[in-house]
Amino acid sequence: MKKLTSILFAMLLSTLSCWAYDFMVDGICYQFYSKDKSAVEVTYSSTNSYTNVAHYKGDIVIPEQVTYSGKTYTVKSIYGSTFYGCTGITTIKIPNTVIEIGQTAFKDCTGLISLSIPDAVAALPPALCKGCKSLKEVYIGKSVAKIGKESFTGCTSLSTLSFNAENCEGVVYYEVQWFADCPLAKIVIGDDVKSVPAYLAEEKTTLTSLTIGKNVKSIGSWAFSGSTSLSSLTLPNSVTSIKAGAFKGCSGITSLIIPDSVETIESNAFSNCFGLTSLTLGRALTSLRYSTFKGCTSLASLTYNAEDCAEWSSDINAWFDDCPLNSVVIGPSVKTIPGRFIRGQKNVTSVVIPNSVTSIGNSAFYQCNSLASLSIGNSVASIGRYAFSECYALTSLTLPKSLKTIGEYAFSRSSGFSTVVIPDSVTAIDGSAFYDCNGLSSVTLGSSVSFLGQYAFCGCDVLSSFYAKQKEPLSIDPNVFMNSPVDSATLYVPVGSKSKYAAADEWKYFGTIKEMDFSTKGDVNGNGQVDVSDVTSLINKILGLATYDDTACDVNANGQVDVSDVTALINLILGH
Repeated sequence: MKKLTSILFAMLLSTLSCWAYDFMVDGICYQFYSKDKSAVEVTYSSTNSYTNVAHYKGDIVIPEQVTYSGKTYTVKSIYGSTFYGCTGITTIKIPNTVIEIGQTAFKDCTGLISLSIPDAVAALPPALCKGCKSLKEVYIGKSVAKIGKESFTGCTSLSTLSFNAENCEGVVYYEVQWFADCPLAKIVIGDDVKSVPAYLAEEKTTLTSLTIGKNVKSIGSWAFSGSTSLSSLTLPNSVTSIKAGAFKGCSGITSLIIPDSVETIESNAFSNCFGLTSLTLGRALTSLRYSTFKGCTSLASLTYNAEDCAEWSSDINAWFDDCPLNSVVIGPSVKTIPGRFIRGQKNVTSVVIPNSVTSIGNSAFYQCNSLASLSIGNSVASIGRYAFSECYALTSLTLPKSLKTIGEYAFSRSSGFSTVVIPDSVTAIDGSAFYDCNGLSSVTLGSSVSFLGQYAFCGCDVLSSFYAKQKEPLSIDPNVFMNSPVDSATLYVPVGSKSKYAAADEWKYFGTIKEMDFSTKGDVNGNGQVDVSDVTSLINKILGLATYDDTACDVNANGQVDVSDVTALINLILGH
């Protein structure tokens, strides 16, 4: 009898313990919330899963408040596993009073179609909606700071995501993604979001629509990488940082504008965007890794507006190595052309460097073999090493009067131009600056040049005229003119300096040394020489088609600039 009584008592306890709630109102079970005595949380009806599944079904509407025994409680939480496996539920409306949702709360709710996480919820636990295979649309509130692993894994119908979490931590790279198995087609990043989490929608080949809110500052690593169906991308002016791999492999994007707010773009951010044909870089950009656009094999058009972006010194490759650029536009606010800027671009034929630019970096246009037209703005003070080396198609070169230094190998092996005038502003020409310029026949050396590096004009095979404006011969390295035919060339020096040059090492080896007046009279176009081009410039001046210095134009010194000066200029050129 004792044994039978014990068994019956145990069965009674078991029956009682399967009821998991403190009270029920309108079919929803509640228990008192341990963190707040004035609040309750939604819970399951029974610890028996079969009983619980049968209890919750259809459209569930959770109220903000509930009254029990004459007292009103605020609903603040949904207990873990409350709706686990409730396959009959189609919608759940969660009030804005809810701040916490427990682990696996909606797991395997295979009939659930949509879900909205309230703005007050601070975290989403692991496996929250795992296996909700009918779930199509999810809204994530703005206070969510952390999302557990596999939260939406197996939601094989989830196509629309409205993401509003202001500063949510990203996925840890070795963990399963939040939206693994979800065929996301549309993502809207809300205006409250400050940072798009890392790996948010990696490898979503189904993604065709992406809207990024107007206050987003940072786009996380690999956030949208592999979104091959995404055909357009608009970045808001709030973005300052684009992290590594953020849009890698988004091969459907054809045109991209990086807004003026962006300061840094990390490695591989847009690499392998095979369909990208047009790119505009904004003004605030200061850091850009070489691999950012690696593999963008259709990129043909570049508009560059970055005011002061430096090359990444640890990289050995150029930014656009894999890109077949044929059009490059440099914006009017750019101050620095970075090193290796468009190095090795074979299809670029024309470049205009605006007046805002003060320096041209090392190897900036190195091996741009088709570059035939080059305009250098009047503020450039320095040209770096190899800047225009091996630009074979460059047929003319005009250096600005602002220029002060020319780096090593700056124009080496650029064999297309025949004349170069070094402005009077230049103080130093580094070694091999014009090395192997074998089309160069005439050089004018500005009056302020005080240093000529070794091999500066080495290998200039057809050099025939060299104009040195210095009254005192420069002391130069023995190899400055190595392999250049100075013995058959003519050296022009200031009046009264012939004997000094004839006695000076290296200069004395010129075949002919002549004196000439280097005053500005007759040099109408200010290129440092008086030749037939000045006749054209003078005629344009007289016709009112151009503006030039009156002193240079008044060749016959009669106080007027008229047709008589044209005759005087022709006589000056002919040596009459």
